[in-house]
Amino acid sequence: RIMSVLETDLGFIRWTPESSNIISVKYSNEDKQFLVVFKGEFSYLYKDVPQDVAQGALNAKSIGSFVHKNIKGKFIEEKVS
Repeated sequence: RIMSVLETDLGFIRWTPESSNIISVKYSNEDKQFLVVFKGEFSYLYKDVPQDVAQGALNAKSIGSFVHKNIKGKFIEEKVS
């Protein structure tokens, strides 16, 4: 499910899921922002995402399905590229 996980002391977690649509995901513990980088060179930033939701994404069998069901449309969303 997860190809690599990088935790830093800067207060964020970044990981590369095994996904047909998602290149990487980054979550900031400090400001509760969840960034999803999709294949096709576009990204969405979701704001005020609780840490337990981000952890659920990390543990999800399918990150794409998890984002669609638990994050998209439930949190403030901004297309960033």
